[in-house]
Amino acid sequence: MLISAGSLTNAEITIKNKGTAPIYSIKSRVLAEGGLIILSEITKEVEILNPGESIMFKPLVFAPPTLPEGSYALTLTVNYLESSGIPKTETRGIGVYVRRTPEIGLTSYVEGEPLTTSRTSIVNIVLKNLYEGPVTEVKMALSLRGLPIIISSGDQNAYFPEIKPGEEVRIPLELLVSPKAEETVYEGSLTVSYRDPYGQPRADSLSLPLVVKGLIELSFRQLQPGSSKIYPGQIVDILGEVLNSGTITARLTDVKLVLEDPLIPTQYSLYYIGDVSPYSTSSFTLSFRVSDDAKPGKYRLKIVAKAENTYGDKIETWGVLEVNVEEKPLESSTSIKPSEQLFGLSIQQLFFIIIILAVTIVILGYMVVRRRKKIEIP
Repeated sequence: MLISAGSLTNAEITIKNKGTAPIYSIKSRVLAEGGLIILSEITKEVEILNPGESIMFKPLVFAPPTLPEGSYALTLTVNYLESSGIPKTETRGIGVYVRRTPEIGLTSYVEGEPLTTSRTSIVNIVLKNLYEGPVTEVKMALSLRGLPIIISSGDQNAYFPEIKPGEEVRIPLELLVSPKAEETVYEGSLTVSYRDPYGQPRADSLSLPLVVKGLIELSFRQLQPGSSKIYPGQIVDILGEVLNSGTITARLTDVKLVLEDPLIPTQYSLYYIGDVSPYSTSSFTLSFRVSDDAKPGKYRLKIVAKAENTYGDKIETWGVLEVNVEEKPLESSTSIKPSEQLFGLSIQQLFFIIIILAVTIVILGYMVVRRRKKIEIP
């Protein structure tokens, strides 16, 4: 793949299933290295890819104008499930060569960190003389017309009596980016009028690429355990929501528990959310297990949320929740089983019946004897 410094190019990436069985839950991701920047379509996901089928995605790659000529790389990572359910990961490198065209004249670029939506950023507009001789009477005028970017501090016009060969001059500016700006590269323009080394008047219009990054602000809401009472040996759910109060979508978002003994992670201590849109929430449920020999007391656990922006920059936030482990109630060892209760009740009834029969026999015997005595009297 060939790209010129200061330009944008779509990398064409094809993923093909060359096997004999379908694969599932395909998640592809491409990252840039060495100063290249990916502006869009950093990930691609499909549910199923049958044998012989392929998918294509075209991440937009930007080579900053200050990037030296040479070889660079994009890294493609593909995660998927085989038909047997076994997870697999494959990684491939994509070669990129950045070319710089020979220049004679004046060139410009933006020096400083990428701009961020809703915030001010300090940058330098740099003008460099590539002539073999000095240029004079240099007048510069910066234009950001039509862009969601304004100059909050600094002059958009500058004058330099002379710029020597190979020399760079700078215009310091403070730029404010609108919260509605997209995460992309905007192009400002720099108009420069001057006299070349031969004294001839010239006027150049130079492009100024301005990289804008969106704002992702993650926070937690309504963190709480799913059980009102927690005992040793118990599996406990943690419920909550992730709020993105930023200006762009938080991508590849996941939430996990960071635990210490006697709190033990489970397979559900990590929860993958995916995309969280600006000014929206996404609910999650995590779980952990309390060790069987945990002592009663209060324990702290950490909840960590991670996400990425379009450029692959990682954003992380965390919160703390305290849980109270109580002493496990003792089970009664003298309790009577239902069958034993029924059996005991039958013995009592039988004993009561025997007593009644015995009393009845005694009374009847007494009455019979008394009747005989009455008959024998003359």
